[in-house]
Amino acid sequence: MIYSVRRVFALFVFAVAASVVTAGQQRNPCADEPPYDSTTRLSGGYRIVFTKDNELKYLSLWRGKRKILELSSVSCGLSHKNLGYVGADFPKHFAFVNSFGSGNPHFVSLIRKADGSDILSKEKDVCWVDADEKNSLLIYSTACVPKATSRMVLFNMKTLHKRSVRFPSIVFTGPEALNRISIVSVSRNFVTLEFENWERTRSMRLRYRF
Repeated sequence: MIYSVRRVFALFVFAVAASVVTAGQQRNPCADEPPYDSTTRLSGGYRIVFTKDNELKYLSLWRGKRKILELSSVSCGLSHKNLGYVGADFPKHFAFVNSFGSGNPHFVSLIRKADGSDILSKEKDVCWVDADEKNSLLIYSTACVPKATSRMVLFNMKTLHKRSVRFPSIVFTGPEALNRISIVSVSRNFVTLEFENWERTRSMRLRYRF
């Protein structure tokens, strides 16, 4: 499994895995599982495959008839966002994101398509901020609940060059700091980000090179 912290979150969110129907028969919890409706086609001929059995649902990375990696699995009945979704698709990598409830930080892995490895796996906590597929930019935080000493990473997916920058003080005015950061524009090797305060009554924009 490409993540361990996320599995802990999924188990925490999960309350009841199955229900018992009349006549004492145990009902298949996956019987009424809705279709997976997020992106499944990736560039380069890769795809995400959704499957399920009698208890769990799964996402796997495939190319043609070859299964490269099982990305995640959670109990049926949980949100598909707990299972995960493609946050951004780049030529050789894609950002795989897991969401465990409204307002919570979204965990992100950066999967190399060719072999399924997570090139961010050595970093302790990696959480989604934003991305721009067209300009090959991924932005993530090295702390899911950032502090003044935490860093935000601008990852140039063309050069695989990372640049770490500080968070401005405006994001520390309340919770859900990462949800209040967004890309405004990208031009050449520069990105402009907008940061909002907790009440969303003030904002500021900063320009960074990546």
